[in-house]
Parts: sequence; structure tokens; C-alpha cells
Amino acid sequence: MTIKIKIKSEEEEAESKLNFSLIARKTMDGRIFILDHPDIDIAILPNEKKVVTFPKEEMNDFVYGTQNLFFNFLTKKGVVLPETVHGGNIYGSLEAQIPDSVDEVDPIRLVMMVTAKFIEDEKEHFKFEDDYYKLQKERYVNPSDEDSTELGEVPHEERKGAIRPGSRPYNYGGAFGPTY
Repeated sequence: MTIKIKIKSEEEEAESKLNFSLIARKTMDGRIFILDHPDIDIAILPNEKKVVTFPKEEMNDFVYGTQNLFFNFLTKKGVVLPETVHGGNIYGSLEAQIPDSVDEVDPIRLVMMVTAKFIEDEKEHFKFEDDYYKLQKERYVNPSDEDSTELGEVPHEERKGAIRPGSRPYNYGGAFGPTY
């Protein structure tokens, strides 16, 4: 068995750490839309130095939770200003300002890299959720012997449930006669 070792220079190592992959589209005016996340679309607006998130389908608690996690993640990484995170002018959107860079780092590329890291971290969560729903569906469609009965196995009782045969609505008597 042979072992191969490749020694990289510091420059090669730094370049390899900056590689990331996103499903993104660039508009004619330079806006970048990242479409990887299953709950939200992420827009990076370089001209306005903003990050905006939109719900993919409909606004609900899960979408807001994802948006909140995303902006907390960006804030902790230092790529958005925490005091600028607020609701946008489009229903269900949240946005934040990207600060100016004091170093020679491209802030837009840095936001994209941190966004790619967030999406990568979220993929495991969504895979688990998807697998869970598939398992639940399988349990409903093909239940085990312990969770199912054959037709006729459940014994019939003369009176079942809360509605008694022959009772009047809301047990009103009066013109309808007695309700016993």
C-alpha cells in the first residue's frame, strides 16, 4: 500500500479554502440571486451593499426562523451590520447592510462565501427533515403488523362514541319530545 503526500504552499492552501459552490444567477444590473436554500432565496445587491432574503413559497414561522438564523450567522461572521437587519419593503423579506471593507477584501465575495457556508450547514438539517417525512409517509402507506389490523378484527360494540343513536341535536327536548 502506497501513501501519497502532496505538500501545498501557503498560497495554494489559502486559495483552496476560498473555493465554494452556489446555485446563483446574476441579473443585468449586477444583483446576485442565490437559489440553493429550500426555504428562502438570497439576493446580494452589490450597488446598494445589501443582503435581502425572500420566502420561496409562502411566509410562515419556518421561513422567518430560517431568515433569522441566516442573518444571525452573517452578523456573527461580521459580514453585515447587526443594527441594519430589518424587514424589507416586500412582504416577508428581511434585509441588512454590508459594511465597507477596511482591508483589501471584496465584501461581496466574502458575503457569498459565508452564505455558501450557511447553506452547507443547513443541508444536513434539511436532509434529516426530508428523511423523517419520507419515513412517516412510509409508515402510513405500509404500516407494520403491530400498527395495523385486518378488516373485521376490531370487535363491534352496541354503543360507541359520544353520539347516541336517537338523540336530538344538543339534547333539545321541547317540541321534539324527550331525548332519552
